[in-house]
Amino acid sequence: MTDLSPLTALGAAAPRRQSFGALTIWENADMALASLALRRGGTPPQPFGLTLPAAAGWQAADGIAAFWTAPGQWMIEAAGRATADFAADLAAAAPGCSVTEQTDGWVCFELAAASQADALRRLLEKLVNIDPEQLLCKAINHFHLECLHKEFLFFHLCTWLSF
Repeated sequence: MTDLSPLTALGAAAPRRQSFGALTIWENADMALASLALRRGGTPPQPFGLTLPAAAGWQAADGIAAFWTAPGQWMIEAAGRATADFAADLAAAAPGCSVTEQTDGWVCFELAAASQADALRRLLEKLVNIDPEQLLCKAINHFHLECLHKEFLFFHLCTWLSF
């Protein structure tokens, strides 16, 4: 039988953190993710007291955050709850909605620039087709990065950063 070893998105046994000059990227393996969708005729709930954001929005409170993904659909984030059954907790907090566990299907990367927002802006200009000058506080922007280990990865950039 083949010996299989779990690896993180960056190919290591444990989440990695790497700095390049003023820029730092790290895998946030503690982030739980679950998608929430309204059923026909449903009204948006307030799971864990969080008001779900409108189109292209992001909202956070008390360690829970949500970003809009499509009409009547959101991705819910929970810091530090990746090993818990967060989807079950969300389903209980949003009765009548469809909830799907997403933690193992997505990778959460954190990207920061130590006191040099310009370095982050220059990096984003090279990586994605988004004008950093147009980013809004508490907004979400969808973009794709291709050819990372020959797989197509989908990323979300939560733009609560202030340029």
